[in-house]
Amino acid sequence: MKLNIFFRYVCLLMFFISASANAQINDDFNRWTARYVYGNYSQVTTAGTWSVTRGNVYPTGGNGMTVPGYVELQTQTSTYLAGTLITPTIAKGGAKSVTITAAVRPANINYVENTRVLLEKSINGQAWEAVGSFNIVTPKSLEIVTNVITVNDYSDNLIFRISRTFGKSIFIDRVVVDHSFVLSSDNDTVCKDNPVVLTAQSSAPFNYTWTSTTGGNLVQTTGASVTANPSQAATYTATGTYTTAFGTVTETKTISVGTKTSPTATLTGGGTIDTEPGSANLQVALTGTAPWSITYNINGSKPQTIIGITSSPYTFAVSPEINTNYTLTAVADATCNSGTTVGLASVLVNKTVWRNIDGVTAWSNGIPNASLNTYIYEPYNTAAQGSFVSKILTLDNNGFLTVSPNTVITAEQYVNNTIAENFVVESDANLMQSSELSNTGSIKVRRLANLAKMHYTFWSSPVANQNLYSFSDGGLVGGTPKNRFYVYNESNDYFVTTGLNNAYSFRAGQGYAIRGKDSYNADYNSPAPYTFTFTGTPNNGNLDYQYLKWTNADHGFNLVGNPYPSNLDFDALYDANSSLIYGTALFWTNQQFILGQQGSDYSGSNYAIYNRSGGVPATFQDGVSSPTPTQYIKVGQGFLVQSMAGSNNQPLQFNNSMRSYSPSSIFFNKGENQKSSKDRFWLNLKSPSKINNTILVSYIPGATDGYERAFDADLLVVGSDAFYSINGASKLAIQGRRYPLQQNDVVTLGAKYYETGDYSIILSKKEGLFNGDQVIYLKDKKLNKVINLTEEGSYKFAAIKGFDETRFEVIYEDLSSFETANKNAGTVNVVKDESELVVIDSRDNIKNVDVFDASGKLLMSLSGNNTKEIKLSTVGFVRGVYILKITSEKGITTKKVIL
Repeated sequence: MKLNIFFRYVCLLMFFISASANAQINDDFNRWTARYVYGNYSQVTTAGTWSVTRGNVYPTGGNGMTVPGYVELQTQTSTYLAGTLITPTIAKGGAKSVTITAAVRPANINYVENTRVLLEKSINGQAWEAVGSFNIVTPKSLEIVTNVITVNDYSDNLIFRISRTFGKSIFIDRVVVDHSFVLSSDNDTVCKDNPVVLTAQSSAPFNYTWTSTTGGNLVQTTGASVTANPSQAATYTATGTYTTAFGTVTETKTISVGTKTSPTATLTGGGTIDTEPGSANLQVALTGTAPWSITYNINGSKPQTIIGITSSPYTFAVSPEINTNYTLTAVADATCNSGTTVGLASVLVNKTVWRNIDGVTAWSNGIPNASLNTYIYEPYNTAAQGSFVSKILTLDNNGFLTVSPNTVITAEQYVNNTIAENFVVESDANLMQSSELSNTGSIKVRRLANLAKMHYTFWSSPVANQNLYSFSDGGLVGGTPKNRFYVYNESNDYFVTTGLNNAYSFRAGQGYAIRGKDSYNADYNSPAPYTFTFTGTPNNGNLDYQYLKWTNADHGFNLVGNPYPSNLDFDALYDANSSLIYGTALFWTNQQFILGQQGSDYSGSNYAIYNRSGGVPATFQDGVSSPTPTQYIKVGQGFLVQSMAGSNNQPLQFNNSMRSYSPSSIFFNKGENQKSSKDRFWLNLKSPSKINNTILVSYIPGATDGYERAFDADLLVVGSDAFYSINGASKLAIQGRRYPLQQNDVVTLGAKYYETGDYSIILSKKEGLFNGDQVIYLKDKKLNKVINLTEEGSYKFAAIKGFDETRFEVIYEDLSSFETANKNAGTVNVVKDESELVVIDSRDNIKNVDVFDASGKLLMSLSGNNTKEIKLSTVGFVRGVYILKITSEKGITTKKVIL
């Protein structure tokens, strides 16, 4: 608000009325018109002086004026000295007082005459109003008298005239008009703490000072314009000072400013938006007089204004896409344009939407994470856009989500989908979850398998409500015949169709043997890749497979499967069910030329095997891939486990902690292999017909040199050709040994030869320690030979049809090489003393001496420095047998020493 206080000039008039009627106008008023009104007169303009000449003041022959004359000061248009037309006015605010200094010049000193001086005012020159007068008694001599006539008229454009009513010539020496200033309003009311502008307007160079009563809160105290922020009713005083040649004029004016209560606005509310669409409510509590308007900022910018609010509190909804802070910046009501705002409201956006925004498809709130509910409104493919983790995953009817091979989508809570075709988990992709909440709606999960018509695959469904027969076009032309869908009968190890019908659906965690479709290639050795699709609600959380069966120790095999649309960690499954099942998983492959799966008809090592020690492939021919299983079992995969005594009708428990998206998982009948790294190696026995059987020897923490189900796996079937390691009475496809490797460890091998001929034992793969300096030796006890498999890679030998469990051993220290070297060595003697051994070569210099314990462990190695004698301290040696390997210039000699 602006309050104007107007200051104007202090006006100085000097003029004379005499016989010659000369009137002098002070330079301050050289824009005014001065005239003598009566009779004939002429007006002559000179610089700074006005001359008024009266031609006929007195009546002819008379000695006095019959009509009073006067001098008039008025604001008529006049010509300025520079020739510019102006319209001068008495200062806005009018006159405060008029000071007239005058005297009568007597005709003679003895003549006494009273003269009345009259001051009149007019604003139009037509109607005159007397302001005041005074009498001057003609003195004996010239005497100047000063009188002040109060005006207090603050009208604009006042015209003053001064006249004498009778008497002789009057001399007016000086007229000074003191002017005031006027406030546009004597009093006003403003809104509390709102700024008010106080302004003094003047055409003269006044100096202004300002003061206020308590609460006036002047921002400035000097100047023509100042600002105040009154916090309560206050009075402001303006003092204007102007100095001329005639003195200093000081005038003060006051204005009382009342305060109205300014409106207030308090912002609350906010909260969390985690749905799409979704909004949060903000509330504004208002004081003052309706209607209100408010302005708020969004994250410090983008001001938004709402007008016409008629009630308090006022609630409105916001729908930001990202985390947003809302701040009130302004409020106004019906009486005040501004007020006090308080409050910050925050909206946390716990969602992100894959949508098209201005022609660009992107995430509305950044890449999803475990805290953000995720909505798919446009096509999304993880191959192009990447894997992600979400909280709740929802697909709109127009949204399409494809989880591509070797990628993963994680829904920490659950999946919400309406159209199954819109959500596809491709083969080798993973859908992960951690909570136990139920999913809503169906999806499609695809699985690629290499099959011929007569191939079988162990399947398990990752979704609920998938019909068994329709999965492989059961009963349809070109599909799998309905009588080739099997479940496993634990009591006799047969595959049966018992309980299966048109309405039957896959059960969570149960495995099924399903033959290839009639439309597939009839050539058993020419499989082709086919894609199978599961459709249903994705399985999640705790799942209990209720059908574990156990008849006796010779049986107990149960066909189970991965129940999730993600890989399954078998080690975790075993840990959770170690009181119910043994730690070995068996995976059916189609490596053998087996045309049926009935009891003994499928003899042969057609199962790949896994336990904690590692995995071995099924028997395979050269040139044909046979995958090696890992602990991670792929989506849709079924497998056999063997239950323990007491497990009958007990639930095999699955839960989300067993789920994994490890890329090292294998799907059997797809032709994959894996990568890992432990202290272990694989040996193949290749027959004359190039049939390969594989065993694994693994040195693994937790294992012992005894038999343990978690680390040792028996051959399921001793086939026509068989290869195994021996531990007690067990024929093992996988043998776990004590960790770390002991140098004197010995692993006995056994084999069954289908025919007489040339066989080979091949070191097919090695990991960990065996990829370093540790050598693997094969000892042929029949031929008394030790073969360095690490260097040679394989050993070819002749074998006779039948079993052989005594010929071969795996060892890790080739002591026979010492004996061979002794034949060519020089004469070496070892002399014992109480605390040392002295090694003497009577012919050659000694280069090095290595000391081993009875197990073959290297204890020390000493350089001979090319001398014929070297001493070894035996301090700290325990009683026992030690072997010295003595390397001289001519060869190697070994000596056995007993301490």
